[in-house]
Amino acid sequence: MRRVVSLLALFCGVVVAVCAQIPHPQNAGAQNQAPAGSSAGAPAGAEAVPTPTLPPVPHETLISGVWREGKAVFSDVELLDIFTPYARGYKPEQPIKFNHRIHVEKNHMECQYCHSSVSKSSVASIPSTELCMGCHKLVRTDRPDIKILKDHFDKQKPVEWEPVNNLPEHAHFNHERHVKGGVGCQSCHGLVQKMDVVEKVSSLKMGFCVSCHRDRGVTIDCAACHY
Repeated sequence: MRRVVSLLALFCGVVVAVCAQIPHPQNAGAQNQAPAGSSAGAPAGAEAVPTPTLPPVPHETLISGVWREGKAVFSDVELLDIFTPYARGYKPEQPIKFNHRIHVEKNHMECQYCHSSVSKSSVASIPSTELCMGCHKLVRTDRPDIKILKDHFDKQKPVEWEPVNNLPEHAHFNHERHVKGGVGCQSCHGLVQKMDVVEKVSSLKMGFCVSCHRDRGVTIDCAACHY
């Protein structure tokens, strides 16, 4: 009988010890919200929890769907890009760390919500700080980059994004014509929706453009792009 009592006492002690490690329901909510970036209940001056890192996407996936894998000709290897300041793989550091994977792939935002003029103008517009703050007045306001965005918004100062897909000044590309002609964004830019940092995946050299025009049976007249 004494042995049974001792075993019961030991069992109760273990149960009490385990229960002591379980957070109280009133505190559990704040702990569960922390990974999502909520600052509710956090002490003043506490650092924001960083956004969980998404697994890297292979380069082969990023260039899937790109015309000719971004090459001007079959022998256009990336090593030849040393003669251009904007080589394939170029991904400059931006003033604000904007992640397309989170916005497009995870949150299902449409490309044209931000680049609204891509189908009706020669230029694919960059979203204004007002458009960004339409969401980020409430979303992830504790993030350092969102604080930078808000500072630009309060000062009515545009974000100076670094260009990634540049063309020479003597070459003109009309986004409206290409989009209405059925050319998808991925044909030149790759799977941007899977990019943590936007990078250049196509050479955008003359041979890259001309070969696509020939394949589609559209004009290759010099004046079509050089005017």
